[in-house]
Amino acid sequence: MKNKVVIVIMLLMFITLTGCTSTNTDNEFDLSGEYVYGDCIYLSFFSSSTLESQTLQHKNIYYLNFSDTSMLYYSEDNELDVSYENVNYVSVEKDQNISDILTLNLYGLNMEEFLDSIEYRYDIYRNNLMIGFTIFQGDSHTYIAYTGMGGSSKDIFNIWSIFEIEKTN
Repeated sequence: MKNKVVIVIMLLMFITLTGCTSTNTDNEFDLSGEYVYGDCIYLSFFSSSTLESQTLQHKNIYYLNFSDTSMLYYSEDNELDVSYENVNYVSVEKDQNISDILTLNLYGLNMEEFLDSIEYRYDIYRNNLMIGFTIFQGDSHTYIAYTGMGGSSKDIFNIWSIFEIEKTN
């Protein structure tokens, strides 16, 4: 009888704890396919580049291909530049760990308005580590951000740049 009570308690704890994670299991990653880079809409104020130069370096030149377990980044000549295998797309709150500094209206993007237009955010992980990319998805637009975690406790989410991406197929 004691074993049954322990099993029931453990089962209840498991159900409770799995329901309290930061991931959103109702929102599965469904952006599979090929995407082409569009305009750069945000650059960190630490960048020495400009929105225009980043757009010229990426727009219609670089592509992304997402599947359930991989992310491929390659150039227009179809040379594979970077391949991330065994990735997980983790759905998190769209403003989770975003530093207040990012809410400043810098380089033409008001981060608060941007986040208001976003429905979903996926941080991309491999082996339980962020690989430096985040996907933001709104009603009619999808964006990829070059990201990182910083601070002494690695709890500050930094966005280095954000590009609009468009599905090609």
